[in-house]
Amino acid sequence: MKDARWRPDNGRWLVLLAVAMENATADTVSQGSWLYPSLVVAQRPWQPTCYSATSGTVDRGLVADDVLVGFDVGCAPVGPIALEVENGRVDVTDQTAEPTGTADCQPA
Repeated sequence: MKDARWRPDNGRWLVLLAVAMENATADTVSQGSWLYPSLVVAQRPWQPTCYSATSGTVDRGLVADDVLVGFDVGCAPVGPIALEVENGRVDVTDQTAEPTGTADCQPA
């Protein structure tokens, strides 16, 4: 996780994450939005709505640090926020805080 930004957008919230992907394997690997299946806000998963990267692959031993993943979230991104990744979660914010705004979340 390199950076996280959000802003209100027509009654919802646009959350944009800048992430880096390191290829620690012996082969070239593909990268795409499927590597970031959801963003957890207010204890709810939100699916990615946009994705951008310069290349669709990362060569062995290299880092792709030009990945942007966007999410359309139905409530203010406050409290614990985490990005679901292929093998777990990456904390976007402090995970020790109490979840807030959960009653205000509206599905897309």
